[in-house]
Amino acid sequence: MIKEEVINLLGNPTKIIKDRYSQEEYSETLYYNKLGLSIMYEYIDSHIESSSIFSNSVVIDEKNISNLDKIQVLKLIASFHKMNKIEYMCEIDESGIDECYHFPSIGLMVWFGDGRVNEVCVFEPLEK
Repeated sequence: MIKEEVINLLGNPTKIIKDRYSQEEYSETLYYNKLGLSIMYEYIDSHIESSSIFSNSVVIDEKNISNLDKIQVLKLIASFHKMNKIEYMCEIDESGIDECYHFPSIGLMVWFGDGRVNEVCVFEPLEK
């Protein structure tokens, strides 16, 4: 969904932040504070390269992962992979303040702090 469609659907965002990485590459992030989410569009040469949705919550198999601890979340995600016959892929980044678990085969990133979910990002999954 392009930025204009999101704005037509959700209304004007609380704020929009634009970051430029180079002459050709930049991103725009639409923040919807009342909805608890943000949507980031990454552009190359003014064409959308990718989009991601950030939230503090996501529902997997009818369970809101923001209500679960880290171990429960990781077990649920592993079970989701197995149940849907999706190759389990997990990359862990502990270089930041929070631990980040990246599940590219299902298009999900989860940040944990103090054993709880801090933030979730949903994006287009990797194709096989």
